Amino acid sequence: MKLKLIDKAPKCPKCKIALHESGTSHKQLKEFIKKRDKYRCQTCFIHQKDITTRKGQPRPLNVHHIDYNKHNNSPNNMISLCTKDHSKINFNREYWTEHFEEMMIK
Repeated sequence: MKLKLIDKAPKCPKCKIALHESGTSHKQLKEFIKKRDKYRCQTCFIHQKDITTRKGQPRPLNVHHIDYNKHNNSPNNMISLCTKDHSKINFNREYWTEHFEEMMIK
Protein backbone atom coordinates (compact mmCIF):
# COMPACT_ATOMS: atom_id res chain seq x y z
CA MET A 1 0.00 0.00 0.00
CA LYS A 2 1.54 3.31 -1.06
CA LEU A 3 0.52 6.32 1.00
CA LYS A 4 1.09 9.92 0.04
CA LEU A 5 0.05 13.11 1.79
CA ILE A 6 -1.16 15.89 -0.48
CA ASP A 7 -1.77 19.54 0.37
CA LYS A 8 -5.44 19.61 -0.56
CA ALA A 9 -6.29 16.20 0.80
CA PRO A 10 -9.76 15.72 2.26
CA LYS A 11 -9.98 16.33 5.99
CA CYS A 12 -11.15 13.89 8.63
CA PRO A 13 -14.59 15.13 9.73
CA LYS A 14 -13.75 14.43 13.39
CA CYS A 15 -10.35 16.04 13.84
CA LYS A 16 -9.92 18.07 10.61
CA ILE A 17 -6.50 16.48 9.93
CA ALA A 18 -5.69 15.79 6.29
CA LEU A 19 -6.28 12.25 5.08
CA HIS A 20 -4.25 10.61 2.35
CA GLU A 21 -5.23 10.78 -1.30
CA SER A 22 -5.78 7.03 -1.19
CA GLY A 23 -8.62 7.68 1.25
CA THR A 24 -6.67 5.95 4.00
CA SER A 25 -8.21 6.48 7.43
CA HIS A 26 -6.20 7.20 10.57
CA LYS A 27 -6.76 3.61 11.72
CA GLN A 28 -5.50 2.22 8.38
CA LEU A 29 -2.51 4.55 8.43
CA LYS A 30 -1.54 3.49 11.96
CA GLU A 31 -1.82 -0.16 10.98
CA PHE A 32 0.34 0.50 7.89
CA ILE A 33 3.06 2.09 10.09
CA LYS A 34 2.99 -0.74 12.64
CA LYS A 35 3.22 -3.34 9.86
CA ARG A 36 6.09 -1.46 8.20
CA ASP A 37 7.90 -1.46 11.57
CA LYS A 38 7.20 -5.18 11.98
CA TYR A 39 5.00 -4.53 15.03
CA ARG A 40 8.04 -3.54 17.11
CA CYS A 41 8.80 -0.44 19.15
CA GLN A 42 11.55 1.36 17.25
CA THR A 43 13.49 2.28 20.39
CA CYS A 44 13.44 -0.86 22.58
CA PHE A 45 12.25 -3.30 19.85
CA ILE A 46 9.65 -5.00 22.04
CA HIS A 47 7.03 -6.75 19.91
CA GLN A 48 3.43 -5.56 20.19
CA LYS A 49 2.28 -9.02 21.36
CA ASP A 50 4.57 -8.68 24.39
CA ILE A 51 3.17 -5.30 25.54
CA THR A 52 0.58 -5.47 28.30
CA THR A 53 -0.99 -3.22 30.91
CA ARG A 54 -0.30 -3.74 34.61
CA LYS A 55 -3.39 -5.95 34.67
CA GLY A 56 -2.03 -8.11 31.86
CA GLN A 57 -4.31 -6.76 29.13
CA PRO A 58 -2.80 -6.40 25.63
CA ARG A 59 -1.74 -2.87 24.75
CA PRO A 60 -1.15 -1.77 21.14
CA LEU A 61 1.87 0.17 19.94
CA ASN A 62 1.56 3.94 19.63
CA VAL A 63 2.28 5.70 16.35
CA HIS A 64 4.40 8.79 16.94
CA HIS A 65 4.78 11.84 14.67
CA ILE A 66 8.54 12.34 14.43
CA ASP A 67 8.28 16.12 13.98
CA TYR A 68 5.52 16.32 16.66
CA ASN A 69 3.17 17.81 14.05
CA LYS A 70 -0.06 15.80 14.08
CA HIS A 71 -1.04 17.33 10.75
CA ASN A 72 2.03 15.82 9.03
CA ASN A 73 0.72 12.33 8.29
CA SER A 74 3.45 11.32 5.89
CA PRO A 75 4.53 7.74 6.62
CA ASN A 76 8.13 9.03 6.70
CA ASN A 77 7.10 11.17 9.66
CA MET A 78 5.60 8.33 11.68
CA ILE A 79 7.15 5.60 13.79
CA SER A 80 5.91 2.81 16.10
CA LEU A 81 6.66 3.14 19.82
CA CYS A 82 5.62 1.32 22.97
CA THR A 83 3.75 3.40 25.56
CA LYS A 84 6.78 3.56 27.88
CA ASP A 85 9.09 4.94 25.20
CA HIS A 86 6.41 7.18 23.72
CA SER A 87 6.03 8.94 27.07
CA LYS A 88 9.84 9.38 27.37
CA ILE A 89 10.22 11.19 24.08
CA ASN A 90 8.06 14.15 25.04
CA PHE A 91 11.16 15.58 26.71
CA ASN A 92 14.19 16.77 24.74
CA ARG A 93 12.15 16.93 21.53
CA GLU A 94 14.98 18.27 19.36
CA TYR A 95 17.14 15.25 20.20
CA TRP A 96 14.36 12.74 19.48
CA THR A 97 13.33 14.44 16.24
CA GLU A 98 16.90 14.27 14.95
CA HIS A 99 17.34 10.70 16.24
CA PHE A 100 14.21 9.38 14.50
CA GLU A 101 14.85 11.33 11.29
CA GLU A 102 18.28 9.67 11.07
CA MET A 103 16.69 6.27 11.68
CA MET A 104 14.23 6.82 8.83
CA ILE A 105 17.07 7.64 6.42
CA LYS A 106 18.83 4.33 7.15
